[in-house]
Amino acid sequence: MSLFIVCRSTLYQKYLARLAREQQIEILQSVPDLSGYSLVGDDAGLSLVSNRGEHGAIRIDYTEGGLDYRRKFGGGELIRKAVGLKAGYRPRVIDLTAGLGRDAFILAVSGCELTLVERHWLIHALLEDALIRGKRKAQDDDLQLAEILSRMSLRYEDANTTLEGLQPLSADVIYLDPMFPERKKKSAVKKEMQAFQNIVEKGMEVGLLQKAIKKAKKRVVVKRPKSASFLDEKKASFSISNNTLRFDIYLT
Repeated sequence: MSLFIVCRSTLYQKYLARLAREQQIEILQSVPDLSGYSLVGDDAGLSLVSNRGEHGAIRIDYTEGGLDYRRKFGGGELIRKAVGLKAGYRPRVIDLTAGLGRDAFILAVSGCELTLVERHWLIHALLEDALIRGKRKAQDDDLQLAEILSRMSLRYEDANTTLEGLQPLSADVIYLDPMFPERKKKSAVKKEMQAFQNIVEKGMEVGLLQKAIKKAKKRVVVKRPKSASFLDEKKASFSISNNTLRFDIYLT
């Protein structure tokens, strides 16, 4: 899988140059007509682009679009219930598989303190850029968003490393969303998942769930497709679900 870094904005020159050196990836001025993907930095922010036009650009944005709509008009009741959120109680949550940071943002909107852990440099770069852009815009004209984003901290680290260095009971909830659940049907996937399946190595290390259970103060929450098996074949204390999703809750 080929991946290129493309710089179209002076704002990203130093940042993308550093990423290119660290990851030993070529930096270009335009998207090459080749197979694979490019990480593009332009005036709109960082985005992951398919060079063959298989899907649109993937960009994380907390200031507009779907996430901003959910901030203003609600949504995410199932995940709020899964982490145990209730009046007067806002758990501290460690999201060990941050991905695009959507679930973490919903919980931060609800008042939770979030630590987002992401092990892949590319996804971490998209998340870091989204938080920086969001905070920059929020400090000028959106104090509510600024407060929400202040509750989200990001770590570039493997989940196992995070758990090894974590003091027991230091997080109320540990959240897991395996990026590549088993599929019984060859159905189409969203553009983000399609890209990540092509770039990021699949799965999480077996045993991560058990390690998380030993460190969480209240519970571990695992997000699954409704029909998927339990992670690591470990039965949950209880589950809540809708038509497509299921949250398995492991009480500690």
